[in-house]
Amino acid sequence: MDSSYVYLGLFGVFCIILFSIGMYNSDSAYLDRAADYGQTMEKINNKMLLEKHAADTSQANLMLNILEKTAREALNLDITMASDSIKYLPFRNSSDIKPLREGVEICDLDGNIPYHLYDISKTQRFKDFAAKYSGYPITLFVNDERVHVSSMHYGLSAISQNNKTAPTYFHVDTCTGKITDTDKYFLMCGDEQKEATYALKKKDVIASLRHSDFCTIPS
Repeated sequence: MDSSYVYLGLFGVFCIILFSIGMYNSDSAYLDRAADYGQTMEKINNKMLLEKHAADTSQANLMLNILEKTAREALNLDITMASDSIKYLPFRNSSDIKPLREGVEICDLDGNIPYHLYDISKTQRFKDFAAKYSGYPITLFVNDERVHVSSMHYGLSAISQNNKTAPTYFHVDTCTGKITDTDKYFLMCGDEQKEATYALKKKDVIASLRHSDFCTIPS
């Protein structure tokens, strides 16, 4: 057989593989999977609520696994769940939450965490964070804060080789599905040897993300 045909065949297979990867990683493909991920999370969470002692069951680990898988795909980062995440499972039904203030509407998650993560990935604040820290281990912490308002907390923390940390966070309203702090900027530079420093202004966060050090808040 002419070797040129072999090369053409290999090239064709290579193109098909690249096309398949591109399709799998496309926004539309992720959004199709997001519905399944959300339904899976909801089923696992409901089972944990029935079992009461969720942190002592395999269901909690299943939830963390699907959360991690979803976050990696939505945010396109090598993410692991924060070590203490299991303590905050399961997520409560809205009917079981008593808001601290009268007149506060509390809404269920309804399997929307995958969409929350997708929307976070499209914010400029996240893109700036990911551009600097994608080469570092990053943990995700998901916390139910539906007490003051109907809000879910999504915390991201990059970790350096000498255990310095660079956390930031986002909040999503479970009633509207909207990110409530899109235009707010927050970054903390944590160091075991020094007191943590914070950046709360956009210009300071951007300056830190552009700084050559792992995490420094320019004065």
